[in-house]
Amino acid sequence: MPRHLTPELKRISYEAHEWLARLEEPPLSSQIRADFNAWLTRDPRHRQEYEKAQTSVALTQTLHKSDFPDTIRPSRYGTFRSHVMDVVDFVWDRKGLSLAAGGALAAGLAFVVFFGPRQTITDPLSAAPVVAQYESNLGERTTVALADGTEVTLGARSSVETRFYAYKRTVTLTAGVAYFDVAPDAARPFTVKAGDLTATAVGTAFDVRNSGDTFRVGVAEGRVEVGYPFIMNGQYMGMTTTRDLAAGQEVTATIADGLQNVADTGTHFIAAWRTDRLVYQNVSIAELVVDLNRYAQTPIAVDGDAPEIKTLQFSGVFPDVNIDAVLDTLSDIHPIRIDRTDPGQTVLRKK
Repeated sequence: MPRHLTPELKRISYEAHEWLARLEEPPLSSQIRADFNAWLTRDPRHRQEYEKAQTSVALTQTLHKSDFPDTIRPSRYGTFRSHVMDVVDFVWDRKGLSLAAGGALAAGLAFVVFFGPRQTITDPLSAAPVVAQYESNLGERTTVALADGTEVTLGARSSVETRFYAYKRTVTLTAGVAYFDVAPDAARPFTVKAGDLTATAVGTAFDVRNSGDTFRVGVAEGRVEVGYPFIMNGQYMGMTTTRDLAAGQEVTATIADGLQNVADTGTHFIAAWRTDRLVYQNVSIAELVVDLNRYAQTPIAVDGDAPEIKTLQFSGVFPDVNIDAVLDTLSDIHPIRIDRTDPGQTVLRKK
């Protein structure tokens, strides 16, 4: 049964579409952003209608203008704001059209606006994100301020790409490690992606590590929700596993085994690299080598004839970035020989 669209709900839905259009028209002043946040949090129905508005507009953007009746194909077609409001007027019969007269298109739009599903179409405003890239060099640590006020510290040889939309903030950690001190914004969740892993927070501080096959998230302040594809026997099962992390907790995900259990590590170990300390807790040698290579002037590699070395586990705390100290400790713990005979490469071999 269709839901009953009361005058109050119709007003909220129209306001949601109006805000969606308004936020897409730069420049956005701090006052506009504050007004939107106030509207969004004033009533739970506001957020619900705003999410439905995103999906309904995304649906219409997949259609050609010839799919619309002439009565809602104005000369201004193509501008985001006019398009949004014309579609809303069409669905609500604000121009004298009935849903029956609108045919299948009207029924389809009404279904999306009034029923959902909201997850059918993603990134409806992806045509206009604010995009930026940041990176650090070998052995370098750098801090940058993002457009929303979030502060990001990049570890050595690390890189991120930011894509900020009117309704969400997404950062992709393409390599290395980064620490995020997130500026609160309830209207725009902050999500970090590393491979298939996602870490989402509204306002908190956490670090994310991308080692290629292994991903880690550690929380220094607040809470973070981490998601990763559900893996069974090395196969993706079509579902997502999530973990909720509090301050002082860490979680690991691997391509082979998926998301692991949450570990209590203590906040003093989270992002210790920001003070040039190297802290490793039950990391594989493969992950260790990736991390050390972000600092090492001479590349480090595992002997191709001894791939089993990569799966050995290592833990250690080092007060500074001393690559030789880490490798010597590794050799003391495991039957590994550190071969430095080639000036262009350090190789880990079986003893």
